[in-house]
Amino acid sequence: MHVDTARRNAVAPPVVKPWLEKTHNSLGPAWWLLELFPKIHYNSQKKHKEIHLNQFRSRKLLDGELLHESTLRCLKEDNDYKPAAISDAFRNYVRSLPAIPPTLPYVK
Repeated sequence: MHVDTARRNAVAPPVVKPWLEKTHNSLGPAWWLLELFPKIHYNSQKKHKEIHLNQFRSRKLLDGELLHESTLRCLKEDNDYKPAAISDAFRNYVRSLPAIPPTLPYVK
């Protein structure tokens, strides 16, 4: 398949660093109501399902969960990017890396 690069760039210009694009919160009042609705969650420590409310809490990262390259690049290059689930120690570790890998396991 032949792709006309000039035409593609005119229609959809490439973004140099997409991970640094301005983020927006698209979750409005309808989503807020769902935060108060009971949900089923799996408790990995107790090894069973539980019902509870999210109540606007941020998600928790467990040791060993893989973070994608785009998240790692944000952590390294955007000083304002500070997700509540990521520790300062891990954020500083990522910033000290000479190169960003495709994925990296999270460690508190």
